[in-house]
Amino acid sequence: MTVFAESSAESSSFVKEHVVKVGKPVYQIVIGQFIATFLVAALCLFVDWVAAYSAFLGGLTCAVPSAFMAWRMGRRVLRSPLTASHLVRGELGKLGITLFMFSMVFYWIESLKVGFFFAALLFGLLCNVFVPLLADHQQEDRRHD
Repeated sequence: MTVFAESSAESSSFVKEHVVKVGKPVYQIVIGQFIATFLVAALCLFVDWVAAYSAFLGGLTCAVPSAFMAWRMGRRVLRSPLTASHLVRGELGKLGITLFMFSMVFYWIESLKVGFFFAALLFGLLCNVFVPLLADHQQEDRRHD
């Protein structure tokens, strides 16, 4: 029983330290994904209308589940037994929303340019890497000034 209590306390402190404090960068990633979605869709308007809404739907397929997960992470549940299950439920919800959006896009949209859809989806996923890098770079520049 003490092993469980120790591991529960350790996981709770890990979650408080690494997840609860991550709230702002997570929201920055989601905002970056929505901005990237609109920019890619606007650029695809130069190709044609179908490419633009295909890219828009691809970006939304990435950004909406990320927004759900950011919302789940932003809810501060600090009781140790609930924090891990709270995050797991958030991640499962994100997966479910992603699967639902994929199935609805491919079921309802007949004239979809799949290449533009997946390009925007990939661009949104790359925001998970580049937004935190840009934020860290900006913080380093502020420290040096």
